[in-house]
Amino acid sequence: MSVIKPDNPLIHNKRSLSLALGIFALLILFSIKYPGSDPLIDVLLYSLGIPLYTRPESSTGLHFTGILSFALLIVALIHLNKALNRHRFLIFIAFIFLLSNAPGWMVTGYQRLFTSGVYAVELDPRQVSCSYDLKQQQLSGSCSIPLKNHSRAAVTVRPVLQLPLNYDHPLSREAITLPKLTIAPHSMSSFNPEFNLTSSSTAEAQGNNFGSFNITLDDGEDSRTWSGR
Repeated sequence: MSVIKPDNPLIHNKRSLSLALGIFALLILFSIKYPGSDPLIDVLLYSLGIPLYTRPESSTGLHFTGILSFALLIVALIHLNKALNRHRFLIFIAFIFLLSNAPGWMVTGYQRLFTSGVYAVELDPRQVSCSYDLKQQQLSGSCSIPLKNHSRAAVTVRPVLQLPLNYDHPLSREAITLPKLTIAPHSMSSFNPEFNLTSSSTAEAQGNNFGSFNITLDDGEDSRTWSGR
C-alpha cells in the first residue's frame, strides 16, 4: 500500500508571516523621503528631539536610525524564515527589491495624482553640481541641476544653494541664488544656470562641488529643501 505524503504548505506560521509583513511595511513607510531628502524615520525622531547621530553637532558618527532600521530588518527576516517552508530566498529577494523601490514609487504616485507647484518636483541633491570662481569677493560660476515635474502644469521655481555650515569650504556661508527655472509638465529637464554675486568671504578659491549643497526650491507660494550629503 502506497503512503500518501501530506502536502507541504508554503506558509508554516501565519503569525510570523504577519509580523514579517508588518515590519517590512513599516520599513517601507520609514524609508519614504518627502517632502525633503530625509527619510520619514529621521524626520520623526528629529521632531521628537532624539539625536540622529552619535555626534549630533556635526551630523557624524553612528546613524541611530540606520541601526534601528537594520535591527528591524533582521527581526523581519527571522520571522519570515519561521513563517515559510520553502522559497525563502526568492521571497527574501522580492522583499528587498520592494524595500529599495516601493518608497520612491509611492512618492512618485502621490506627486502625479495629488500635488502641484514645487511639491510636484523631483530633485536628487546628489546630482547637483556647481563650478565656481571666488576672487576679490566676487563669486561667479554655473550649476547643473536636473529637475523632474510630475504635475500636469508647468512649474517655475527659484533655486537657492548653500553648503552646510559645518562644511569646511570657503562657500560654506554663501547662499547662491539662481535665476528662475521653468519645468514643463511631465518632463525631466537639466538646467545650467549661471550666477555672479558679491561674497562676504575674503578667500580665493575655484573648483567644482558635486552633491554637497543644501537646495531650496521656491515657487512663489511654497518652498522645499533638500539636504546634501
